Amino acid sequence: MRAAQYDAGGVEVVVFYFGPGQGGTAEQNLARWASQVLGEDGAPAEPSTGHVDVGSLHISTIESTGVYQSGMPGAAPTPLEGTTLIGAVIEGAPGGSVFVRAVGPAGAVAPQRDAILAFVRSAAPAP
Repeated sequence: MRAAQYDAGGVEVVVFYFGPGQGGTAEQNLARWASQVLGEDGAPAEPSTGHVDVGSLHISTIESTGVYQSGMPGAAPTPLEGTTLIGAVIEGAPGGSVFVRAVGPAGAVAPQRDAILAFVRSAAPAP
């Protein structure tokens, strides 16, 4: 499932690929990521979302900062305060969607934000 994993200055950037028709819709993934970052009141923090088309690809993004609920599905989460999550779903390639998630301390993500989003927007279908 993890096609690639990078460390970008203390920010974990992971690229997921599950295969054609797998991994869920953009809306499902953005909702799941939004639910993983909590505000001070314990409810999901208010994320910012965006959409951009790059050629034939449709890219949906989410950004949220708060208490990230880290961990594997089904296991008890580990709360990480002051964490920012940037997520992207890249749809429209013949081989299926690609999912990118960047997570790290807010202070580490902020200087990497533009580079992470540029990385996501550089996606292109394989020839």
